[in-house]
Amino acid sequence: MNSKVMTCILLGILFLLIAAGGYLISSFTQKPVVDELQMAVVVVVAIAALMGVLFIIAAGFSAMNLTDRKQALGLPEGSIRAMIALVLIMVFVIFGIYLFRMIGYSGIQFVGHMQTLPESGKIGERPIVAEQATEPEYKDKGWYDVYVATEASDDAKKLAQQLITTVGTLVVAIASFYFGSAVTSSAAKKEREEIAAAQADASASNLVINDITPKEGTKGNEIGFEIAGTGFTSPKAVRLLRGSETMEATEVLSNATKIQCKIKIDKEPDGKWDMIVDNGDGKQARAAEIFTINKV
Repeated sequence: MNSKVMTCILLGILFLLIAAGGYLISSFTQKPVVDELQMAVVVVVAIAALMGVLFIIAAGFSAMNLTDRKQALGLPEGSIRAMIALVLIMVFVIFGIYLFRMIGYSGIQFVGHMQTLPESGKIGERPIVAEQATEPEYKDKGWYDVYVATEASDDAKKLAQQLITTVGTLVVAIASFYFGSAVTSSAAKKEREEIAAAQADASASNLVINDITPKEGTKGNEIGFEIAGTGFTSPKAVRLLRGSETMEATEVLSNATKIQCKIKIDKEPDGKWDMIVDNGDGKQARAAEIFTINKV
């Protein structure tokens, strides 16, 4: 998908999240507030905040000319995948906490009035919560209403263990996918670069005549030729050939892609000539019927 289209989609999602967050926060001020609404507010606000941070980072990268125009928001490759992974983990954790509260948490339990609180702050193994007594007969004497936190049920403990295991598995799976994808992508890119380099080397090593200049001349003249191609390696002979007739080149200068030489045109203008290059490594290249001798 085009990076500009992806950026527009993400901007639209951000605006929708902000609108949804505003609605939920306005509802949040109404009493009573239910747990589901609190959870929705936390999820929406957290995702909107995360996307806002990404936009700020993208703006900073753009200011420093570090953006990648091929990627969404111009961020480095994999940034959006990482954001989605973080959002999934965050949503799962929030839902897990909500389910744990629904199953295993029932608040505090009133156990009575006490004039003096225990120094340990506990009754048995359970911590206490003390408030100034509200009933007149206890309030005037400075007594306390004492509560103890209820213990999590067995179902809650099992759920907590399952949630920890699941969150750990989710984090490992997402991290493995993200970094594994990055490694695979990097390896594939490196392999493509190596193949391209090998093809370039192979192409450069092939002895080929692509063109010569000039392509015609007049008998009796010495012509300076320029031969373009690939794979030239210390040519030991450059010549024009027609049947059994040959005109040899002199003053041959060359590099891997170009040969410069001179040939004395001393044959009759009858038919076309092939240009032959005999390489120093034993290879030969031929450009068939590429030169013509003109009549005087």
